Amino acid sequence: DFPWVRECLEKMTYAGVRDENTRNIVGKLVAKQVEIVCDPTMLLPINEFDFPHERKIKDKYMIVYSYSVPKEHQAYIKRYARKNNLKLVSICLYQSWCDLNINCHPMEFSSYIRFSECVYTTTFHGTIFTLLNHKKCAIYSCSKKLKDLLEWTHKEETMLSLTATYDEFESLITKQHSYELFETIIEKKRQESQKIYIDALKSCEVWNGKWVSNQQSKEWVDRNSIHGGGHPLDSHYSYR
Repeated sequence: DFPWVRECLEKMTYAGVRDENTRNIVGKLVAKQVEIVCDPTMLLPINEFDFPHERKIKDKYMIVYSYSVPKEHQAYIKRYARKNNLKLVSICLYQSWCDLNINCHPMEFSSYIRFSECVYTTTFHGTIFTLLNHKKCAIYSCSKKLKDLLEWTHKEETMLSLTATYDEFESLITKQHSYELFETIIEKKRQESQKIYIDALKSCEVWNGKWVSNQQSKEWVDRNSIHGGGHPLDSHYSYR
């Protein structure tokens, strides 16, 4: 039990989460409606982000983005790269068995994925940018958050199992998936999420440069219309 987490959640006017599992956890802690919203990296189409769009690596390459790659998958990835004359490039996370390890700037992250031939990833944000860039890929999902993302975007077809054979791996990572349905789904989720964010911001006011919810302001007005008093940021209604 984490009482300080419950206390912080109860103080929030709005709460948005990125996956069903987190919504269930929050719902058990507080009696509050919790919305599922887009991760901020999905709120805009990829071409509207101000990313650098130049190619950084001359050779053809395959991206690896993972905290930990199962040994079975390592063997498949290296075999596939040799067969197709691809450099293995790990971005941000060190992999001793890759040809290049690049600690790239966050704003360069998407471009390394964009210009790759294909992507292997086990991470939430690695998957997001892989899908946004419409890449050939193999995604090993080892978290509830990532599985939920692939389910609601209808991209379960990109998932690689731990027990997959090399032939299954090769078939998956060479497949050019259709992203038409993905784009339709994600655009609808963007609009829904943007409305939630905008409504949340509109429910707040700024007092002397600090955000205070409209409910806090109303309580202060009701309280001080009877008792008098100072500014709401000087009272126990302060939002810190």
